[in-house]
Amino acid sequence: MTETFEQISLSSGRGGTTPEYLSLSMKLTMLLLLAITITGCGSTSHAANATPTAKPTPMVRITIQLVDVFCNHKQNAGWYHDSFYMMTTFAAPGSNPKGQPDTQALLSLPLDITDGQDLNLPQQHLLVFDSLVPLQGSIRGGFTAYNDKQGLTWANINLWTSYIAKQVGDQLLKDSIDSESLQVMAASAVLDLGVNVWYEIARMTKDDSNQLGLQDLVVQASGPPSQDGVLNFHHDGGLVHSQER
Repeated sequence: MTETFEQISLSSGRGGTTPEYLSLSMKLTMLLLLAITITGCGSTSHAANATPTAKPTPMVRITIQLVDVFCNHKQNAGWYHDSFYMMTTFAAPGSNPKGQPDTQALLSLPLDITDGQDLNLPQQHLLVFDSLVPLQGSIRGGFTAYNDKQGLTWANINLWTSYIAKQVGDQLLKDSIDSESLQVMAASAVLDLGVNVWYEIARMTKDDSNQLGLQDLVVQASGPPSQDGVLNFHHDGGLVHSQER
């Protein structure tokens, strides 16, 4: 069991009577990158005519990784294991406030899991977001968890994730959401765009998707340089509990 799970106390959030379906550990890191412009090197006799240079925008590299998953109570009945996977969608502002936001999406390969197991995701430390974000900006989106009962064919997983990210970006553009206005958009609205595209790809609906839960997330670029967190979901489709340290 990872250090994250040992140090964070999990509860159902419903009076302690309903067990979590699963707990998913997350790592968030931020690296401040400052663009430096050097002017006035050497000497000049025409300093009064010098053209002012634009002040560069401080940028922060934000990465979010999903590390492992703990199953407390599987969804499938009997001795059948669950086939757990994640779909994530995030949007981030660019350096130009009037420019198009950066959209990223990811799917994890299905993980065969049953009660009491704590397993790494198939893609070791799955990187769900990695981009430069203005220091005063934030990224918005979130996570959805599913049990693959449809037996989807995962050979096109890379094409699917690219398509989700593109369609979300196109919809933001259609809705006239630029990098500046993204900052007042609800994270859940960004996540919903990704979920709807995924249902289109997989030919599913909310009723037959076997969604295990969802959680939106806003990350401020000016926040702590590193965080570990746990996302908890319940098999009835609702978020049970979430806590970060």
